[in-house]
Amino acid sequence: MLNRLPFAAVIAVCSIAPLCAQSKPKYRNAQDVEAQGPDGRWYRAKVWKVKKGNPPEYELRFEGMPSDARQWLPETKLRDAGAGEVVDPEAIGAVIGAKQLFQQIVAHGRQGKWEDARWNQELDALTERFEAAVASIKQRWPNEPIADLEPLPAKIRANNELRRAELKQKQGAPVVAGAGAQIEGYYRARAQAADGLPFTLNADSVANCTQDLELLAFGTLEARVAKDAEAYPGVFAYYGKEDLAAFADLPYGGPKAPQIADADLKRVNQFHLPKIYKAKARLLAAQEALADGVKVLMAKGKTVDDAVAAIRFGEAVKGCQPSNPHVDARLSEARALLAERLKAIAPLMKGPFHREHLRELVAFSSRPTLGSE
Repeated sequence: MLNRLPFAAVIAVCSIAPLCAQSKPKYRNAQDVEAQGPDGRWYRAKVWKVKKGNPPEYELRFEGMPSDARQWLPETKLRDAGAGEVVDPEAIGAVIGAKQLFQQIVAHGRQGKWEDARWNQELDALTERFEAAVASIKQRWPNEPIADLEPLPAKIRANNELRRAELKQKQGAPVVAGAGAQIEGYYRARAQAADGLPFTLNADSVANCTQDLELLAFGTLEARVAKDAEAYPGVFAYYGKEDLAAFADLPYGGPKAPQIADADLKRVNQFHLPKIYKAKARLLAAQEALADGVKVLMAKGKTVDDAVAAIRFGEAVKGCQPSNPHVDARLSEARALLAERLKAIAPLMKGPFHREHLRELVAFSSRPTLGSE
């Protein structure tokens, strides 16, 4: 048909055709709508501008976001207000606020005034606010995707402590004379005990590990680590690849280890602590087997000494794992066995000896101190 029309008519038809293909916009300026974001979720929004086309496009202002954070979307990404579930605008504002706090921490850290007490206080205050903001989001909106924010508070704190420890070392007074060697000796003994644990942890294999477990009394050890970490925070953390399962609750210090000037403390950080905390993680996964080690020793309980050995092992397990849910029952059984063995041999004792004296001779009246039994 176009071949039969004059040239001017062809031009007219071609210029009108695009206009005919345009769709009439469904929404108008200032109208409330719901818009689908790039993450597939729906958000409350208000139409700011309308652009005709096929499909029409809309400049939107999203509720909960800054007023200047507008975005163009096609009509296919819009639906009527109230049509379905949307992201809570308060959650959007909370996430944006947390990210802004993180950017403030980054900007503050770039100043690098680690020797300035007031600057450090401001950094700690920002870190606390950021940590509280992330915790609040997790509590109020547990399904809000903030995987990028969740690990940041712990990493920021670890970095802050690391930088402060490095500053102490540069100032030349981080280690009291002889303190490094004393600390190294304490943790070396515990690392050797960790090495002494069997490769496979079961009731039979752990029953011969009483002394190792007594040295690895984590209730006491954790208090010592906390005290030493106050003086040398960069030492009492692990570095490299983050692995919470392998290192139990030893703090993660980041991918790069600090420069530790004292050779003894360097050994503590690089060798002793990894061994100790890896052993703790393994033992935590074998709580029931540890408690059953008491039963293994009780099965050998033909003498008073055997019963005492079972009790001592149970006490070592309890010192190593105060919250072990199985060990108390096993200890009660072992103490009952000891009482039975004492009762059996009591008639054999004559002269000035008394049954209670015998108990003092063959059983510990309190938890033994290693090497002084």
